[in-house]
Amino acid sequence: CGQAEAAEAAFERFVARSPHEPAVWPFLARLRQARGALDEARAACDRAVLLDPKDARSLNLRGMIEVELDLRD
Repeated sequence: CGQAEAAEAAFERFVARSPHEPAVWPFLARLRQARGALDEARAACDRAVLLDPKDARSLNLRGMIEVELDLRD
């Protein structure tokens, strides 16, 4: 298991225990994006934005993921 996979697993465990913590979701989204799981990354961003609609980091990442999804199609 590589470092990215271990980090993603750790964030998954964290959000399972604390799903209402908005600061963690963008990190999970970025890890998912990096491995090409764009739909899962978008879902994590959606959760982050739902919890903190004014978080610029989450909104920016959500936009970048949307661009990648558009380019993929």
